[in-house]
Amino acid sequence: MFSIGKEVFMKALTGIGKVIAGKHTLPILSCIRIRSAGSESSVSATNLDEHITYGFGSVQGSGTEDIIIELTALKKFLKGDDKTGDICFERVQPDMVKVAAEIAGQRKEWLFKAEDPENWIVWPEPPEEFQPVKSDLFEALHKVFPSASKDESRKILMSAFIHDKSVIATNGSELVVLPCELPKKFEATIPPTKIMIEGFFKEDAQIAVKMSTGKNPVAERLHVKCGPWHYSMRCPCGNYPNYLQVIPPTEKLTHSIAFSMAGLD
Repeated sequence: MFSIGKEVFMKALTGIGKVIAGKHTLPILSCIRIRSAGSESSVSATNLDEHITYGFGSVQGSGTEDIIIELTALKKFLKGDDKTGDICFERVQPDMVKVAAEIAGQRKEWLFKAEDPENWIVWPEPPEEFQPVKSDLFEALHKVFPSASKDESRKILMSAFIHDKSVIATNGSELVVLPCELPKKFEATIPPTKIMIEGFFKEDAQIAVKMSTGKNPVAERLHVKCGPWHYSMRCPCGNYPNYLQVIPPTEKLTHSIAFSMAGLD
C-alpha cells in the first residue's frame, strides 16, 4: 500500500491524458501504470507511438508495487475540485486494487480491476547521452505547427522539422522558419502529437534522438526529459523536403517586411 498527494497526482494526469487517446483495440492502452518502489513512485502511459512518465519525488508507503488500471474509470472516481489530501492505492487481490481518496469532503473507496503487469508494453531504451535545450524549442514548435500540413497522407509535411538551429514547418503553400538554440548537428522530424502541438513543456529540458541504422540514418525516436517528465515519441519515416530551395534570395525580393520576435508574439 502506498499514497500519493492528490494535487500532484492530478497534475500528472494532465500530461498522461494527452498520450492516452479514446478507445483502443488493446484495452491495456487505455490504462496507466502506477509503480512504487521504496519512497519513490511514477505514473506512465503509452499509445505505442508515444510513451510518457511522471516521476513523483516521494510517496508514503514502503515496498514495491506495480498497478495497471483504466484511466477513464480512475478519473471518474477522482472527479471534483477538491485536490487536497492523498490518494491511497492498495492491492487487495491479484487482479483488484482499492483506491481511497478525499472526494467532496468525504473519504471514499472504490475497487478497480487491475491488469497483469506482464502485459504492459515494453518501452524502447532511451539513448545514453542527452543534451540540454532551452524552453524556446517547445515554444517554437507550438508556433510553427499551424503552418504544417493537415493532410493525413502527407505524414512528413504534417510534422515539424528541427534542423540547422531552426524549427521549420510547411504545408506546401506557406513556410515558417523560426531560429532556435539547438545542440550542434541536431536534427529530427517531430510528428504533430498533442504534447508538441500544445506546447506542453514550459521549462528547459534535455533531449536525445535514437538514430536509424544504414547509409542515411534519420531520427527514429525523440526523447525529452523535462522536470519530472520523461517523454518519447516515434518520428515519421522519411526525409523532410529541402525547404531552402523555396526561399528566394533576399536581394531578389521586390517587397518585404520585417518583424521583431516581440512583434510576432
